[in-house]
Amino acid sequence: MSEKITAPLISRVITDDQCIACGACLSACPPDNVRSTFNSFRGAFEAEIVSPESCVGCDKPCDSVCPSIAIDFVKARAAINRGNPDDLNPSRDGWIRSVQLGWSSNYRDDGVSSSGGVLRALVANSLKVNRPVVCLAVDPDDDKLKPRLLTGIEDLKFVPGSIYHSTSFAGAIDLIRMADRPVMLVAIPCQLAGILQYISTCEKNLSKNIEVIAGLICGWMFSHHSLSAFAKYKEISEPIIDARYRGGDRVGKLKLITQDKELLFDRRDFKSAQERIDYRSSFSTDYNRLRCRGCEDHLNMLADVAVGDAWLGRTSTKKISVVVARTSVGESMVRELESSGQINLEPSSFEDLIESQSRNLVFDTIARKINKQLKEAGKKTPQYTYNDSDGIVSVSFLDRLQFNVEMFFRRIVRKKHFKLYRVLMVVRHPLLLLRLLLDIISLRK
Repeated sequence: MSEKITAPLISRVITDDQCIACGACLSACPPDNVRSTFNSFRGAFEAEIVSPESCVGCDKPCDSVCPSIAIDFVKARAAINRGNPDDLNPSRDGWIRSVQLGWSSNYRDDGVSSSGGVLRALVANSLKVNRPVVCLAVDPDDDKLKPRLLTGIEDLKFVPGSIYHSTSFAGAIDLIRMADRPVMLVAIPCQLAGILQYISTCEKNLSKNIEVIAGLICGWMFSHHSLSAFAKYKEISEPIIDARYRGGDRVGKLKLITQDKELLFDRRDFKSAQERIDYRSSFSTDYNRLRCRGCEDHLNMLADVAVGDAWLGRTSTKKISVVVARTSVGESMVRELESSGQINLEPSSFEDLIESQSRNLVFDTIARKINKQLKEAGKKTPQYTYNDSDGIVSVSFLDRLQFNVEMFFRRIVRKKHFKLYRVLMVVRHPLLLLRLLLDIISLRK
């Protein structure tokens, strides 16, 4: 009798829409039996097990590195710690040595960054001092975004205005391994969690190849269904080969690139209710990756320094970054850039961080409620481990109603019933309907 095939847990991670294509399982698989692929139903890049038969008798190291099965922040941070005990304090807020507001002297107003350009300044400085950078960048050979090893300041032009792109980060571990000197790693939280968990579990010596980690504060990632829906609403028949969400002004226009042209669309200053409805019906939380909705690390606690948009009332007209130095390494790097005049800093606070990113994202309130309900439904969700136990949430009747409504709309999106979704979106948000009616009335006048 042949041995029974026991599928690794990552197979459930994939089917339950918890894979974030960090690439850790690809590097960990001994028979090279996992690959990165695009799933058209979920509208996202994810891992794929090539041959289940090859999993027979395997210890399944892919499961041990997957951050969507479990992520122990204490263990992951220890794998990259440089020996400073003050850098090992992983509460739910993460390691926070300082919070500041900042902007780049060179990159805030260069038409590329929508925030203060601090992350771009960090990357530029790293390249100037001959420290390679592993980050998402445009490949000049095929004009696609993918992890790349940047080695000189001339490579800065390939770094997009935003690293928030729904693509695969597979291959980043190989780039770190092949670098001839320690690198700066730039990643969103889930990608970083996968890479550090791989290092702590499978290849501890690889930590020597990472000198500093710059992370993005991340809300969530849209699936590619967002672009498909928007293209349908705007009657764009040509295939969209790329999309850019940032650059130009503080919010930045949505830039869609086809084979023959670039199309720009407003993301805030809509000229009509129809424009607003089209955009809201394409880029709502129903299009977010489900793993993003349940993420409990929006603030990128494993980074040495985490950078995000500073959405503060007092800075509403300015392009400003919120800069969270999490370790002594990150704090020293930020101060070095300030002293050399490459960035400007002003004091901030944890309260500013809450206002900027929302209390929900700082304390993961909705994410914990969603994960609790997914578990009750038998779905796979990540097990997050901190050094505190502040992970208990209660789920109310209203929470359950909102969750069920969201799951209903998610099914419509995945079946690509985009025009039906737009109609239901208007009904769901009466204010959108009111704006549309007022527009119709004003046109008739």
